Amino acid sequence: MRTAKEFVEAITTASDNNDMMGLISIHDDLLKVEISVLTKTVKYIKATDTIAYSVFTSAASMSKVEKNGVFNRIIRQAISRESLTEEA
Repeated sequence: MRTAKEFVEAITTASDNNDMMGLISIHDDLLKVEISVLTKTVKYIKATDTIAYSVFTSAASMSKVEKNGVFNRIIRQAISRESLTEEA
């Protein structure tokens, strides 16, 4: 099982190389891992590397999964759930 750090490195590398198919593959792999790994990965990329995040979200919008908005809903729910647990 891949860790958040491995996903961050893969996203950054694929983004730097403008590898859209690689980013789509990473996007689909992220949907198969634990929600904590997904949340950490996306929050870290969004906070530290806005260009990689932008390229990743552009590639993710090309995924068949994203057509239904599943990925965005998962991210929103995970982040809101995490913020609720942090406040408590």
